[in-house]
Amino acid sequence: MIKQFFAGPLVVVLPGLILGLFLTGCGLSTPIVPEQPDGRGLRAQKGPDDQRARQLMAAGNWLAAAQEYQRLARRASAPARQDYLLLTARALIRAGHSKDASGILGQLQPTIGDARLIIRRQILLAEVALVEGNGPRALQLLNMNLPANLPGDLHADIHRMRAETFSATGNHIDFVSERVKLETYLNDQDALANNRELIWQGLMGLSAEALKKLQLNPPPNILSGWMELAFIAKRYANDPVQLASATDLWQRLYPGHPAPVTYASGKFSLAGLHAPKQIALLLPLSNQFAPAARAIRDGFLAAYYQDTAISGKPVIKVYTVTAENVLNMYQQAIAEGADFVVGPLQKHSVNLLAASGNLEVPVLALNNITTSSIIPDTFYQFGLSPENEARQVAERIWLDGLEQGVALVPEGNWGDRVQGAFSERFTQLGGRVVEVKTYNASDKEFSRPISSMLKVDASKTRHRTLKTLLNSNIKFKERRRQDIDFIFMAAFPRQARQLRPGLKFFNAAHLPVYSTSHVYRGINNKRADRDMNGLIFGDMPWVLRKQAENNDAGLLYSQVNQNWPQKEAVNSRLYALGVDAYRVIPYLKRLGTHPLERFYGVTGSLRLDTSRRIQRQLIWARFSKGLPREMETVSRVHTPQEPTQQDSTDESRQPIPPGQFPTGPIPTNQ
Repeated sequence: MIKQFFAGPLVVVLPGLILGLFLTGCGLSTPIVPEQPDGRGLRAQKGPDDQRARQLMAAGNWLAAAQEYQRLARRASAPARQDYLLLTARALIRAGHSKDASGILGQLQPTIGDARLIIRRQILLAEVALVEGNGPRALQLLNMNLPANLPGDLHADIHRMRAETFSATGNHIDFVSERVKLETYLNDQDALANNRELIWQGLMGLSAEALKKLQLNPPPNILSGWMELAFIAKRYANDPVQLASATDLWQRLYPGHPAPVTYASGKFSLAGLHAPKQIALLLPLSNQFAPAARAIRDGFLAAYYQDTAISGKPVIKVYTVTAENVLNMYQQAIAEGADFVVGPLQKHSVNLLAASGNLEVPVLALNNITTSSIIPDTFYQFGLSPENEARQVAERIWLDGLEQGVALVPEGNWGDRVQGAFSERFTQLGGRVVEVKTYNASDKEFSRPISSMLKVDASKTRHRTLKTLLNSNIKFKERRRQDIDFIFMAAFPRQARQLRPGLKFFNAAHLPVYSTSHVYRGINNKRADRDMNGLIFGDMPWVLRKQAENNDAGLLYSQVNQNWPQKEAVNSRLYALGVDAYRVIPYLKRLGTHPLERFYGVTGSLRLDTSRRIQRQLIWARFSKGLPREMETVSRVHTPQEPTQQDSTDESRQPIPPGQFPTGPIPTNQ
């Protein structure tokens, strides 16, 4: 028996979507309709021996099921033993014991000829990597050459898992491509409908501009049809007449296409949502945090008034709170009928409320707690964390194929936090930060820390030494260090506008420079930002797509900017936080029970981790001619090609855009 499971820290970075049934023989029942309910591909036969284990899996008793499958594995001989071990590992992953699942998978020693076992083991190892927050590692594990005679159920499992990994890295394009490929192997109508909704959600993560660029050339195929319908939905979201005309033309161009045309008008399943009847908004509207609180309040109310629900909209009550009265105001809100609370905002208030014990009604705090106390199951956290952004920058750099660089950050607590989060995550991924250099943000110029970081001074010293030794005037050109391939720069706009040209001056013009959203003020200023050309940063759709498309977010942004034009530049991202704080509420329970699903908001693609923190997936932009331009995401390890015999049945076999790394053989040892 399994005596003990060690549930180490479980941080799910996947925004995305429903994890498929990779070892479907266990008969798992999930709140989402299973995409492959039968048991194809498993050699262990269903029968009296494993009936109890399957019943435990169906009931969601993962640990007991894992114990039962391990007992069966001890009694069985190969090849059934390997299948039972795979099922044991899968149950452990479902139970949140990914480290123990890794240990079980380590017991498997597949031979090179047993491709089926190797592939299933790789899929589960990739699932472990995803659950533990290492999407790039999952991509590596799934980078397999597939044998031509691979069973259809394994094709489905691989496409499903690849989709999840692309979703984890914010690659909507390849996520959709994999989901379209998966459809070839699905027979159940509920599974097909579920897959199509996920395809649509992935497409909604792309801007109309990106969809227009990515539309495939004729002849039309399945993937191009999906993209065209999504473009129509975004382009004509607020023009019902044009929408109807465009969808009618689409149906004539794509006869028999599997996408329901009703998706274009936003009519797809919202099952599993839980909307409160009265929401209390607890904000510090009377102290130094009042400007930020008012911006969040205004964004929250703007989303409320734009909510098109004919009935069932909640009542909103706003309360002014401080750290001294937050507990009393929470109780007062409940006494006055609130069945959901949003806020508080101040970190100290958030810590107090989280530590207060059992909460009578759920709370969506607008900051993250800093205490280590156990928090109630009904306490959710949603903030604009700079540390989370820094970790995503580390992932973006790694996915771009860069492995060694330096960090340039401001002195003080903020710089330390951002640098610490970046360096820790990049090191976890296998990269190396060779040096961290700080600068004084109040300085007027930054040549000294830049030249020191790039070791230009060392180049000058070598020149002086040679000049002395040779007693001759020798030609000299300053050189920067050659052991780095990127720079991570943490800065706000004033500093960034000086740091970026300073890097160019010291011969680092061709080094990729990455940053968080803090480098961009949020409004276009070509003259002030022209020196930041080439700089790559992550930000929210609210900021980067406000003028790129005629859609719901763009319309709401315009309304907010018209009502509060003087405050928009300073508080733009806080307005967006208010918008998503309102819109995500009905989805929280669903996100909690489906940790790999996403909610596509104006602050980013949102998912809920096991600490009930909402994590945001940013989108990426590069400054060009003084303006931020959204980038198309390309993975470090791209989807391997399928056997050619499948090409005739899968019209979308070529991913978009094409990958930049070759595929590799199936690893046999980890």
